[in-house]
Amino acid sequence: MNAPSLTASSRRAGRAWLVGAAIAALLLPVLPVSAAAAADEVTWTVRTASNSLGSDRTNFTYTIDPGGSLTDALVVANHGTDPVTLEVYASDGFTSDDGQLSLLVADEPSKAIGAWITPQNGVITVAPGEDVTVPFTVAVPDAATPGDYAGGIVTSLTVPDAAAGVNVDRRLGIRVNLRVGGELAPALAVEDTVVTWGGGLNPFAGADATITYTLHNVGNTAISAHPAAQVSGPSACSRWMPWTPATSPSCSRESRGHRR
Repeated sequence: MNAPSLTASSRRAGRAWLVGAAIAALLLPVLPVSAAAAADEVTWTVRTASNSLGSDRTNFTYTIDPGGSLTDALVVANHGTDPVTLEVYASDGFTSDDGQLSLLVADEPSKAIGAWITPQNGVITVAPGEDVTVPFTVAVPDAATPGDYAGGIVTSLTVPDAAAGVNVDRRLGIRVNLRVGGELAPALAVEDTVVTWGGGLNPFAGADATITYTLHNVGNTAISAHPAAQVSGPSACSRWMPWTPATSPSCSRESRGHRR
């Protein structure tokens, strides 16, 4: 079964970004092998291999203790009419500014899961109508810090675009989730909080407050957060009741905050 696709593209002179949502599988559209093909044609697909680790998986998910290792495989199928030659590599994942999962590009060194995954073949050629199984090894170092890691194993095709003077990189990849065994310490910090009041100097006039803050995962596990904010004081109360010195200024209203 093919993993669900995510549409995005990138052009680069020396690098290109893989950008995608934090979903089960990360897929980017590819540049066709044939110059006569349409620019958005996809000629190959990737999927997880069916083996003792599972079947019909939409991603690779492992729990491995420090010093441990395992072998799994990626299957690449060519649906085009020409052979396709692809690079195969792994990359560390990171959270982009908009909260999405991204992967380091091939020329940026990985320090964690991207460095711990080694494909058996760094370059493969897949004939039309055929598929190729690419085994890879996940080896966690003895000194690896316990916790959750995210990355991906990627197939990449780079073709020069003579008209634009750049290389066009199209990649298909599948997310890899890894939990390194040991003590888990989930923790979340709210940082750089800024409150902007949309009203004037009159505290009795209604207005909205905009709260901007940064959520920082300071622990070693993946965390899902549901942000909410609370504003207290006379301005918060004036939306529904007149405020006087006899009225308690501790009235508060809860509102949804803006994440950054």
